[in-house]
Amino acid sequence: MRGRTTRHGRIERNRRSNAQVSLQDVALVYAAMALVPVLLWLLANPALAAGLALLVGLAALLVRRGRRVVQDLLRARQAA
Repeated sequence: MRGRTTRHGRIERNRRSNAQVSLQDVALVYAAMALVPVLLWLLANPALAAGLALLVGLAALLVRRGRRVVQDLLRARQAA
């Protein structure tokens, strides 16, 4: 496959380098940059990191169980 030439006369072989960058891509990069100090802080405090992991895990478990309970209540209400 023949590559396209750029306005400077170079052959462009990678089409992704000419792709438009969306606002979502920029936000993702900035979010990742903002998380780096947080991750370093959590590495410096392993007990806090373990506590936060436990808290997030329990919250996820409660959300899953709560969703199931609410769905069962809604099904029972529709059946009645």
